[in-house]
Amino acid sequence: MGDVARWYAGRSVLVTGGTGFMGKVLLEKLLRSCPDIGKVYILCRAKRGLTPKARLAEFSKLPVFERLRKECPAQLSRLHIIEGDILQANLGIKDSDLLMLQEEVSVVFNGAASLKLEAELKENVAANTRGTQRLLDIALKMKKLVGIAKSQQQQQQQQQRKITDLYVLDRIGHALILFLLGWLLMKSVFLLEYLLQNATQGNFKLPFTSSTSVFMKT
Repeated sequence: MGDVARWYAGRSVLVTGGTGFMGKVLLEKLLRSCPDIGKVYILCRAKRGLTPKARLAEFSKLPVFERLRKECPAQLSRLHIIEGDILQANLGIKDSDLLMLQEEVSVVFNGAASLKLEAELKENVAANTRGTQRLLDIALKMKKLVGIAKSQQQQQQQQQRKITDLYVLDRIGHALILFLLGWLLMKSVFLLEYLLQNATQGNFKLPFTSSTSVFMKT
């Protein structure tokens, strides 16, 4: 057994974004390469007409788990569905599941994100920034927490830092993004109102520029 497998032995994991392409690859690798890993919890949105148990059975039949089903099918029993939504308070996780995660989980993988380039900025911030912030708030209450992974590169760069230090840095970054988003939306509304008020007068100069302006009627 390698060092990584020994490190995960007996430790339970929470994965967000586990139903995505990279999430499924991560789950398969954890289950196959870490035979003594604890429970692997997957945060998933509720699906109409399917109980978590039925959805897990459906999920386990995916092609990515074919090798697992042949070589060590018992590992799939370590998968557990947690219904939730990163857009909701407490990730939409019911209280009983939340308490269970706080008691059992040691490692958190955050892979949930909105990748829709055509989506509004507000929508992407809600998923990618606020969602991560909510996950961090929950993770810091986990009694056995030893690691939070946002991406491999960041984990390698920051693996020597304390989890609390990483948490503070993330909160500062999230707060700054949310502040800038609010400022941007407010400025956009102000600019639109200004242009509408002055359009009929032929005065298109921006109110917050100095000597030059992009919108200048000649």
